[in-house]
Amino acid sequence: MPANTIVHRVFEFIRKNPPFSLVDDGRLLEIAALIKIKYVEPDQLIFNERDPPGEFIYLVREGSVKLSHNGDMVDICDEGDLFGVRSMLSRKPYVLTAITMAETLLYLIPVDAFRPVFENNPEVALYFAAGLAGGQAVLRDEEQLLNIRDKYQWKSGPEVLGAIPATTPLIACQKTDAVKTVAQLMSRHDIGSMVITNDSGYPVGIITDTDLRKKIATGAFDVNIPVESIMNHPVVTVRKGASFIEMMITMMTQNIHHLCITEDGSAESKAIGIFSGRDMLLEQGNHPAIIVKKIAKTHDIAQLSYLRDKAEKLLEAYLGQGAGITFIARVLTIVNDALIKKAITLALRTAGQQFEDPELGFCWLSLGSEGREEQLLRTDIDNAILYEDPPDEQQAIAKAKTYFLHIGRCVNDILMQCGFEKCPADIMASNPDYCLSLSEWKKKFGHWIKVPEPLALMNSTIFFDFRAVYGDMALEAALRDFLIEAIDQGGTFINHLAKNALGNPPPLTFFKNFIVERGGEHKDEFDLKKRAMMPLADAARVLILSHRQLAVHHTAERFKKLMHLEPQKGKLFEEAGMAYEWLMGLRTRFGLMNNDSGRFLPIASLNKIEKQMLRNAFVPIKELQQLMEVRFQLDYFPS
Repeated sequence: MPANTIVHRVFEFIRKNPPFSLVDDGRLLEIAALIKIKYVEPDQLIFNERDPPGEFIYLVREGSVKLSHNGDMVDICDEGDLFGVRSMLSRKPYVLTAITMAETLLYLIPVDAFRPVFENNPEVALYFAAGLAGGQAVLRDEEQLLNIRDKYQWKSGPEVLGAIPATTPLIACQKTDAVKTVAQLMSRHDIGSMVITNDSGYPVGIITDTDLRKKIATGAFDVNIPVESIMNHPVVTVRKGASFIEMMITMMTQNIHHLCITEDGSAESKAIGIFSGRDMLLEQGNHPAIIVKKIAKTHDIAQLSYLRDKAEKLLEAYLGQGAGITFIARVLTIVNDALIKKAITLALRTAGQQFEDPELGFCWLSLGSEGREEQLLRTDIDNAILYEDPPDEQQAIAKAKTYFLHIGRCVNDILMQCGFEKCPADIMASNPDYCLSLSEWKKKFGHWIKVPEPLALMNSTIFFDFRAVYGDMALEAALRDFLIEAIDQGGTFINHLAKNALGNPPPLTFFKNFIVERGGEHKDEFDLKKRAMMPLADAARVLILSHRQLAVHHTAERFKKLMHLEPQKGKLFEEAGMAYEWLMGLRTRFGLMNNDSGRFLPIASLNKIEKQMLRNAFVPIKELQQLMEVRFQLDYFPS
């Protein structure tokens, strides 16, 4: 067989597998010509840990190779997998032992031929920085590669969409200027808003077309009064160079339509521009802020469902643009919260028509993934109602229960009409068990903490992620204060909760043989929620509760908080947060693709990089569970 035919066969094989698929064909053909082919029988040593670095890296063409450290298996490399890379990158001895498990055909790639590709191709460097080659978890300690990894696809900050300038140049006035003068200036420059500044140029207020229409055109104020009499203040400001997403999130959360841009982002620095809702629309087109605004205005449930469908289309678009999952989750949380608030408003209206108002404060609690601000897809809903203690009279107690249960039923009916699914365990505000007064909730939580039986621990994983979305936030604060005190006095509750969190050990040993469902509807599929996401969410909850930080909701944010609380474990918590965000993105993408919850993944549908990334996500899970096992002395607690 002609030599060039062999070279082209090698070339065709390696170009299908990462990271060679990231290299241009011309350079790849040159590498293929230098590759040596080696047949190895089963149980043969390729290299031993502590051996000096060799002159080749290895690619499995056929067969399989076991990688181990101190006798413990770390990974199994099969067709298309690279190994022996760390030694090439670090120029240090091998840290793993490689032994064939079957008859194996290896491609031996000269280090001198491949190193320039690694050094000159950022995408190839990123591939290794993420630890995607066989046995490369050890690369997590390489600072150079960690710096490269910061640019990889796990990146989740809002800066991925870039910074934008103030789209409307600053035209300002003084607070003593007459409203008429200001209106004429706005008309002359054809602008819809104006910043009012003091003598130092600092913003002290904003006036808009709406102010002129509602306050002046109606005759409520005289046109010659100083503009400070009708200006909006204090001014919400952002820094010069802020990203579009920062501005958008600020406008959505503050429920405002104009931002003043200042030199340092504070109201105590010079105003240099203004950013408006109109600018936002021009910049982004179909925008979540507009969806939120329309949700607040409509009273039609079919329209609410349509708007939530639009939000899902935006979710898909954001994923396609490479926006960070944390940003996407924040946006969808704002949309979901707006939908819940509107549903409560509609429910209160019908409740007022059918029942006597108990005149008690209440708040709506989102639980589970929505409580953690992580419900991107319309999966099942977990929620509850917390209301003030009614007078200690049977009639008042019954009246309050009837009234708030009606609200719970109405709200959840509306949410289900908007595409959300009913909780299979009926953990919903329409269930009398989860529509309770403050005293009743304290009693329920107190029992779970004092008697941490299996059901109580299961409930804790859902209810300890509560977040008030609507109503009297003081009730939520009162419940949190009670829980902190109860946990302090609860003896071994955290230990039992930690023991419960170890119930889903990750399948770390086998790379290709993920633990899949053995039967039923999802036979041979991988349970992404149970096997990968829940262990991380559970660990974050236990550790953040152990620090009594109940107000931190999002799992990735909990890991960020833990980085500050325990800097000695900062790298582990950082990796855990990154892994969780990647898993959220994976689940969301497959959920949108298959029009389901994204929970169960057919392993065959994952490409090689996705399988390797999934495997890598198990590493911090194992380390977190080992940390909890030691910290909470779990060997002394029964399963």
